[in-house]
Amino acid sequence: MTHLRLVPPGDAPAPDYVEHQGRPVTWRPWERPKPMAHVTLVCESCGCGDWLWVAAGLVGPLPDDRFQFVERAFARDGREYGVERDVPAWPVFELFAYHCSACGETTVYDMGRSGAEWVEIDIDRPALW
Repeated sequence: MTHLRLVPPGDAPAPDYVEHQGRPVTWRPWERPKPMAHVTLVCESCGCGDWLWVAAGLVGPLPDDRFQFVERAFARDGREYGVERDVPAWPVFELFAYHCSACGETTVYDMGRSGAEWVEIDIDRPALW
C-alpha cells in the first residue's frame, strides 16, 4: 500500500508570474493556509482539500505611482478636519496563489488594491497593457 504524505513545496518555485500590469511581483514562500483564511480550501481542479499551499504576491509600484489619502488633523478649538496627502506608492499585497500538492495545479488571483474582488489570472497568457 502506498501512503501519500504532505510535502511542502518549499523548494518549489513561486508561481511563474513575475510581473502584474507592468509592476514587479515578489512572492512570499509557500505555507499552509490558516484555518480562518478567506480562501476556498478545496482545489478547484481535483476537489482535494488536504494538500493546499498558499503564497502571497507583493506587487511593487511603478515609478510615478502615488497614493492619496486624508490625514486626520485637529484645529486649535478641537474640531477635526482632514488634510489631503499625496505620497509615493509602496508595494501592496495584491496577488494570492494556491497550489495543490495532490494534482500540481497552481491558481493565482488578483485581489485588487482593496481585496474586495478576487479575479483569477491566466498566468499562461501574458497581459498586454
